Amino acid sequence: VIVGGGHIGLALAKYERYTREGFKILAVFDIVLDHITTPKGVQILHIDEFENFVKNNKVDICAITTQKDVALQIADKAKNASIPAIWNFAPIDIQEDKNTVVENLNLNESLFTLCYKLNAKEKGEIL
Repeated sequence: VIVGGGHIGLALAKYERYTREGFKILAVFDIVLDHITTPKGVQILHIDEFENFVKNNKVDICAITTQKDVALQIADKAKNASIPAIWNFAPIDIQEDKNTVVENLNLNESLFTLCYKLNAKEKGEIL
């Protein structure tokens, strides 16, 4: 499932390669639903339906694409619902616990790494 129906969340939901690789996006959750369009078969649900949905569906990964001020609350909801993995795109680190693995994706760090490599390449340094 994806929590956050903004640009990143919808890009993940619409990325066709996930389906080809065997991943299935079941639902996108948000607080405002009228702006969200997803591929066929992906439900659009209000965040208030999260716990009930997870209780009634096998969910292995929760992708969090919200703003940082709500990301920790969503992570707690996912952990409390026994979702075993969180893929976090929010600009705040989420901590793992004994039941949940977490991958914190920091877009700024990735951009800085790319810039470092670009600068090194332009200077003729070997990476």
